[in-house]
Amino acid sequence: MKLASIGFMREDSDLGLVATLNNLDAHMSDDAFNTLVGMVRAHIETESKQRVVVLERNDAPDYITLEENTNA
Repeated sequence: MKLASIGFMREDSDLGLVATLNNLDAHMSDDAFNTLVGMVRAHIETESKQRVVVLERNDAPDYITLEENTNA
């Protein structure tokens, strides 16, 4: 898995998105990424007392261009 969308399955079968994780650039090993996904899922599930779903899909951009603040 390189991408993870984490959230709650709604009654209308949509996913209520809580978090997205991306390892497309392989910043960590696949095992480390899968462990991170599992830990995030487990923590959200424990805190919310609801079943959390993890789907392998890309729901966020891979990169975000940040403009430098010239007023600083």
